[in-house]
Amino acid sequence: MFKPYLILALILLSAPQAFALTMPAAVLGAPLRYIVLEEARSEDRASTQGLLNIFLAVGQLSGAAIVGAVATSVGGGTVGYQNAIGVLAVITFLMCMVALLLKRRASSVVVT
Repeated sequence: MFKPYLILALILLSAPQAFALTMPAAVLGAPLRYIVLEEARSEDRASTQGLLNIFLAVGQLSGAAIVGAVATSVGGGTVGYQNAIGVLAVITFLMCMVALLLKRRASSVVVT
C-alpha cells in the first residue's frame, strides 16, 4: 500500500544530511581557486587551475581511503565511522591552522 506521508517523511529527514554532505565540496572549491589563481601569474593560470583540480581529486580519493581504513581498523559499523570522522576532524583542524598562516591581502575596496 502506497503511503505518501512516509515518502515525505523520508525526504524531510534525509534533506539535512544531503545538504551537510554536499556543502563542504561547494564551499571549499571556490576559496581554493580564488587563492591559487590570485597567486599565479596570468600566463600560468590555466595550468594552475588544472593542477588544482588534480590535487582536489587526490584529496577526495585519499579522504575516502582514510575513512575506509580507519572505520575498518576500528571494527566497522557506527563506532568505526565515528572514529573516522574524528580523524577527519583533526585533519581539518590542522588544515585550518595552516590556513591562518596564509599571507593577508590589503583591502581592495574602492571608495568613490
